Amino acid sequence: MMTLMQPAKPPVVLAADTAADLMTPDPAVIRADATVLEAVRFLGDRGISAAPVVDAAGRPVGVVSQTDILIHARENAKEAPAPETPLRVA
Repeated sequence: MMTLMQPAKPPVVLAADTAADLMTPDPAVIRADATVLEAVRFLGDRGISAAPVVDAAGRPVGVVSQTDILIHARENAKEAPAPETPLRVA
């Protein structure tokens, strides 16, 4: 039996030492009372995958992400009727 050797990949090196070195210093934030649709538009319009969520006083209370929205959509989806024409994948 022959085993193929893969060349070693170089380690990923970040030009930063701390999370503060990587963070966005003044991120776009979304209000905690925003609707799911507003969150979808907020992330999509800015081309970002997640954003801090703030309360009425501007204090951070969490993070909302595209993954959170997809999970919400999946958990709240109603089963659609089967299409008359099968879908084709190219």
